[in-house]
Amino acid sequence: GRLGGPRPCTFGRIVGLSPNFSAADNSAPTSSARNRVALFGWPVKQSLSPEMHSAAFEALGLDDWGYELIGVAPEELSAAFDDARREGMVGCNFTIPHKRAALELVDEVELDAAAIGAVNCASRDGARVVGSNTDVDGFVGSAMEAQLDLVDERVVVIGGGGAARAVIAGAIKCGARSIGVAVRDTDEGDEVCEALRRFAMQIGSLVSLETIELRNRVEAADAIRGARLVVNATPVGMDDDEKSPVPADWLDEVGALFDCVYRHDRSKTAFISAGHERGVTTVDGLQMLLHQGVAAFEKWTGREAPIDVMRAVLVG
Repeated sequence: GRLGGPRPCTFGRIVGLSPNFSAADNSAPTSSARNRVALFGWPVKQSLSPEMHSAAFEALGLDDWGYELIGVAPEELSAAFDDARREGMVGCNFTIPHKRAALELVDEVELDAAAIGAVNCASRDGARVVGSNTDVDGFVGSAMEAQLDLVDERVVVIGGGGAARAVIAGAIKCGARSIGVAVRDTDEGDEVCEALRRFAMQIGSLVSLETIELRNRVEAADAIRGARLVVNATPVGMDDDEKSPVPADWLDEVGALFDCVYRHDRSKTAFISAGHERGVTTVDGLQMLLHQGVAAFEKWTGREAPIDVMRAVLVG
């Protein structure tokens, strides 16, 4: 059945809590399931993954499967992961801010995830734990569903973390001609571009990648305007506020907006609202969550994911 309301988690540990988060905020109940899957993040209280995956397990009669949350600060991630692994975890997800650090925790990394430099999913292969990146599937699946044709188009991705790397890889796979990586730290942007150039070469893409410095507002605005697609791959907008990763007037001439984050109450982020106001195609973080979740579910269980059931949970 579905997981109930929050209570302290004993699968792994809730460790390193900040003053702003209680254990209840950052955990979901430990299931008695034999096949246990977890989400490691900081925070994790906003996640809809337990509801989505629990409904999927139930729909397929996988009564001995359960999904739970492990809220863990970055400095305690390794210990929490090792604890959960010892306790029989069969798979997991990693979310903000752990996708880069997860590379060092798993025994093997799939080629795409290694090239991208981020892991958001891990699954068992015998005694070994294999890291992968289903965020790429999440982006590509969402773009296809929204009928976003990115072949020979320009894409701008805001952010330089694990989600941004996966989105860039997805855009490359979708045939984008050029990709701008919009960041405050140009060293970070250059590092991302270099890593994804190597990924592009591996799959035979001739895409051009460039860093966009957000602190240079005039040049950044010019680089964003006219893009076929602008993607928010930062955490901005996840909380219930009106913050947007860039000023709304920078988005006046873009073709579509894609947000990697969502709000727990399913309300629109300010970034997505800006797209609605401009009458352009928008794809919200719930679609990203759905399609990456489908890919992860199939890795863990070896079964075809009940995507309609999972979608219905997220629609609310």
